[in-house]
Amino acid sequence: MVRLAPAKAVVKSILDSVWFNVITGFLTTFALFGDDVRIMAFTGEGSADLAFSIINLFTMFWFVLEIIGNSFAKNDYFNGFYFWLDIVSTASMIFDIKWFDPGAENGAGIARTGRVSKAAKGARVVRIARLLRLVRIVKFFKMKKNMEGEEEEDDDDEDDEIAQRQPSKVAKKLTELTTRKIIILLLAMVAVFPFFDEPYAQVGQDTVGQYRALGIENMDYLKPDIPTWMDGAGYDGQVGSQYCFTYMDLFCMNLRTFVSRMGKIRYMRLDKLNDLYGWRISDNGKDLAYAGYPITNPRTMVYFDTSEMAKFEAMLNMLRMIAVMIVLMTAVIVFTQDATELVVGPIERMMTLVQRLAENPLGDLSRKKKTDIDPSDETYLLEQTLTKISGLLQVGFGVAGAEVISKSMSTEAGAGMNYMLPGKRITAVFGFAIIEDFTVTCGALEEEVCTYINTIASVVHEGAHSFHGAPNKNIGCAFLMVWKICDGGEVVRNVPPLEMVESALASFLKVQVDLHTANKATGSLDKFNKHPKIVAEFGDDQHVHMGFGLHIGWAIEGTIGSKFKIDASYLSPNVNTSARLEAATHMYQCPLLMSGFFIDEMSPASRSFCRMVDVVSVKGSNVPLELWTFDVSFFPENSLQPTFGDDMGQLPVDFANDLYYRELQKGIDPLFMQKFNDAIQEYVAGDWKQAKLHLVESLKRYPEDGPSKTLMRVLAKGSFTAPPDWKGFRALTSKT
Repeated sequence: MVRLAPAKAVVKSILDSVWFNVITGFLTTFALFGDDVRIMAFTGEGSADLAFSIINLFTMFWFVLEIIGNSFAKNDYFNGFYFWLDIVSTASMIFDIKWFDPGAENGAGIARTGRVSKAAKGARVVRIARLLRLVRIVKFFKMKKNMEGEEEEDDDDEDDEIAQRQPSKVAKKLTELTTRKIIILLLAMVAVFPFFDEPYAQVGQDTVGQYRALGIENMDYLKPDIPTWMDGAGYDGQVGSQYCFTYMDLFCMNLRTFVSRMGKIRYMRLDKLNDLYGWRISDNGKDLAYAGYPITNPRTMVYFDTSEMAKFEAMLNMLRMIAVMIVLMTAVIVFTQDATELVVGPIERMMTLVQRLAENPLGDLSRKKKTDIDPSDETYLLEQTLTKISGLLQVGFGVAGAEVISKSMSTEAGAGMNYMLPGKRITAVFGFAIIEDFTVTCGALEEEVCTYINTIASVVHEGAHSFHGAPNKNIGCAFLMVWKICDGGEVVRNVPPLEMVESALASFLKVQVDLHTANKATGSLDKFNKHPKIVAEFGDDQHVHMGFGLHIGWAIEGTIGSKFKIDASYLSPNVNTSARLEAATHMYQCPLLMSGFFIDEMSPASRSFCRMVDVVSVKGSNVPLELWTFDVSFFPENSLQPTFGDDMGQLPVDFANDLYYRELQKGIDPLFMQKFNDAIQEYVAGDWKQAKLHLVESLKRYPEDGPSKTLMRVLAKGSFTAPPDWKGFRALTSKT
C-alpha cells in the first residue's frame, strides 16, 4: 500500500469522511433540483432569486474545493475522467445564477438558454455516482460496529465478507469502465436531446407576427369581446373604443388557436399610442415575463404570462433528472451484474482460493457449491480446475511442502516457483509402515498393484489423518507419517505434545484394526487376497500384513530437488530410526515397535498398555534404544474413531478411561505380562539365567509370542550368560 504524505493523508481523510460526503450529497441534490424548486415555489411576489444565487455560488465554491482537494490528495484523479467531469458539472452551475444568465433579460434567448441549461444540468447528474462513495462509507462503519460484538463466522462466509469489503482490482476496473461509458452515453443524450425539443413558451418577434397574421383572420370573432378585454387590460376609459379598434387593426390575436396552445395573453400595449390617447396599464402586470421588440414607429410591447408553463417545465426537469439518475444507477448495476457473476465472481473466488492456500497450505479448500452456476461455463470449469490443482498441491507436497506452497502461491512470489528455500528444524513423531511380501505381490498383481497399494494407503492415511497425523511419503510399499509437535515458531499449537504423541499410537492401532477388517471376506482387500495369482503364490489363507515403527526426534523439514522435480521431505537420522524399528518387527514377530524415546513422552496410563521387548543399539549409533510394543490380541468390529466435544473440537485420546484400548488386549494373561517384564529386567541387568526362567513361564502362557521367542534365542546364543562387557543392550545387526 502506498503511504501518503501527512498533508495528503489529512486531506484524503477529510474527503473520505462521512460528514464531508453528506454535505457534498446535499449540495449535489441542490445543484440538480434547486433551480427547478425556485421556479416552482419561489416566483412572483417575494422572489428568492438572490438567495438561490448565493447558495449556488456557495455550492460552486464547495465543488471547486473538492476538485482541488482530490487533485492534491488522490494521485489518479487530476486530469482524469472524473476530474474533467467535475469541472464540467461545476461550471454548468453558472446557468443557474441569474447574474450570469444571458437570457434573463432577452426574450429571444429564453428558449435557447433553457435548452442549454437543461443540457448543462444533465452533466451534474453524474455527480450522483459520487454518492455511492457515501453509501460505501456508511456500510463500512455499520459493518465494523456489528462485527465488534459478533464472533467470527465460518470460512466461506468470512471470505464472502472480505470480498465485499475489498473488491478485486478486476471488479473495480470493470465497474469503473462500465460506469464511465454509461455516463458518457447519458451525457451525450442529455446534452443533445434538448436541442431537438420545441419550446413550450413561444415568445419573440416571430411569434408576434404569427399572432398578427392569424388575428386579422379572426377580427370579427374578437371585436365583440373588446369591452371585456379592455377591462381586463386595465383600460381607464380616457379614450374611446374606436382607438381600441385601431389597436386591433394594428395587432390582433387568435384566442381560440393560441390560448389553448401557449397560454393566456393578458396584457398588450403600444408605447406611442399610450402618449397620444392616454392609454393606461394597471400595475398588476409588473411581475409578468415580457419581451419587447421595436417593430416600426410606433413601438409594440407584448407581455406573455409564462409562469404556469415555467412551473410545469420545472417539474418535468426534476422528473427528467430523477429518471436519468435511475437509468444511470440501474444501468451500472445491470451492466456489471452479469459480468460480475460470470467473470469477476469466479476470478475473485479463484484469487481467494490462492490466498487461502498461501496463508494455510494445509487448510480445507472446499466451499459451498452454488446451485445457480452452469457446470459447462468456462469460468466454472477453470475455477474447478484450480481447486483440483490446489488440492493436488496439498496432497503432493503434504506438511513438509507447506512452506514452498505458501511462498510460491503468495502474491509476492513472482511468476516462478521458489524451491530454493531453507529448511526448518522441527520436532515430530515419525511413523513408518511397510506392506509385507510386497515384492512377490507386485509381480503377481502387475498392473493391478497400483490399486492394491492405494487401497492399503487409504487405510493407513485415514488412520493418521484421524488423529492429527499427516502422510508424507509413499515409496512403493512404504508409507511415512508425521505428527509435528513443534517447529520453533511463536504460535501456540492447538494440540499439545502429549496428545500428539498418544495420537500417533492411536493412529497405528486404528490402522491395525482397519487392516484386519479390510482382510475379511467383505473387506476392500479380499479381492486381492483371492486373486488367482496371489492364491498361487501364498495359498488360500493370504492376508495383507504390515509392520509399523514409531520414533520421536528432530528433523529438517523442507523441499529437495531442482526446477525439474522437487520433493517435500524430512531429513534426519530419526526418520531412519523409525524405518529401522519397522524393519525389526520381522525379528520380534510383532507388527508394531516403538522407541523408548517415544514411550518416555507418553502418559503413565498409555505406557501401562505397552511392554519393553529389548534394548539395542542401531547401526551408526552407540546410544541404547529401548524397543517397546503394544500387543493387540483382539480386533473389535467397530473401528477406532476420534471423539469430539460440544464445540466440535477433537478430544484427546484417553487411554485411562476409554475401554476400547483395553478391548484391544482382551484375552492377554496378566501373569504373562508380569513374567515377560521380569525377564526383560533380568536380561538388562545381566542375569540371563534368571531371565531364562521368567521367559519359560511367559512362553507357557503364550507360546506364540514373538518377543519372548526372540529374546530366548538371544539368551541361548550367549549360553544364557551375559557377555563380560555387557552394558545392558546389544547391537542390532540383523533385521530377521
